[in-house]
Amino acid sequence: MSTMGKLQIMLLFLVAVFSGCSETDERAYVGKNSIYIRTEGDPVILAMDDEPLKATLMLIRAYDKDVSFEIDVKYLTEGAGDLVTVNPAIVTIPAGEKSVDFEIISNKKGVVADKVQLEIGVKYPLPEADMGKVEEVLRVVVKPYMEAEDLTEEQQALLEGYKAKGLDLSKWIGVIPVKVSVEVPPTDGLESLINGMKKVYTGKTVVTLSEDATAEQPILKMTNNPMGLTEFMYDMLRKETVENDMFWYYDPGEGEINPYMAMMELIGLSKTSLETFEMTLDNIRVDFPNNGVSNVEFLGERPDIWDETESRQLSEEECSLLLNLLMVEESMEAKQNKQRHQEGVAQAKNSGKYAGRKRIVVDPNLFRQVAEDFRNHKVTEEEAMHRAGIRSRSTFYRRLKEI
Repeated sequence: MSTMGKLQIMLLFLVAVFSGCSETDERAYVGKNSIYIRTEGDPVILAMDDEPLKATLMLIRAYDKDVSFEIDVKYLTEGAGDLVTVNPAIVTIPAGEKSVDFEIISNKKGVVADKVQLEIGVKYPLPEADMGKVEEVLRVVVKPYMEAEDLTEEQQALLEGYKAKGLDLSKWIGVIPVKVSVEVPPTDGLESLINGMKKVYTGKTVVTLSEDATAEQPILKMTNNPMGLTEFMYDMLRKETVENDMFWYYDPGEGEINPYMAMMELIGLSKTSLETFEMTLDNIRVDFPNNGVSNVEFLGERPDIWDETESRQLSEEECSLLLNLLMVEESMEAKQNKQRHQEGVAQAKNSGKYAGRKRIVVDPNLFRQVAEDFRNHKVTEEEAMHRAGIRSRSTFYRRLKEI
């Protein structure tokens, strides 16, 4: 038989094996059917805006009948209420489907002081007995209506000077709609980005002329929701800290300190905290047009807190950063201790004095299917580990990296 013929037979065999495994696994899996609520856009609603926030309620497994849920709105900011309406209030996932869309609409109650945080979930009891908890609620922020910043006479004069040189920035000043594509490659060490991410965010930002702008160098500044990514960055911060159960809350052992938990206690960051998170983006340098084209640069400098040219007291922000660095140093020392331990184990293995723990045997075809379902958010971590027959979370994530 020719090499090409053998290859075709092998490919057909692999297709048959993977198709068979996928169907068998899905029929055999009878774990809890978890619920997720997500949005593709920026989870922000402007108090006086007409544009609704579109959300999706998703299940891991479809049912052979229609399933209905009553959407629940929980206000996290004290004293807030009746700011949004969910349409429809009761959503129905059709038989054979796994998701349904709905909208969150502002009630236009007027300008909200600062911002209000709320959670979109579902009301209990759940309609089916085999449903687990809501694994992921949608945290939404209601903000005041964005207003453009007033320009000083000096800034207005700068804009007129730019226009005379062929650069009209007036259409970029004020409340500007933005649409940003965020693409992150698979990133080891960040649990929420272990599979990478590609997502498009739409929103609004406030752009003004920077205080550093000169007649020779136009510089813009985004003062509110830069690039429409404030809530995205805040969400990433929480996912990689207080919501990262596997890494952030690890047990360092008797007599040892978990530096991450210690830092959280010092700054008051927790799973239930409602801290204020704001961003600005300055030093957006715009060049004067050359052949009708203007280059845009994002430049910035970090202060050197180790500058010893003069003796002075560190600010509160610098002290916080220094504390963070010291904790990272302590964490690195713990890693070095672990490395020395591993080197000792390796020497013991070479001398035949250490056999080590036996590797857990997992069906590779089954685990590939489980890994695919987990990465596509079709199953929860607990359900994926159960299907694979793995009890240790560290073992589960190590196996994920191996395929």
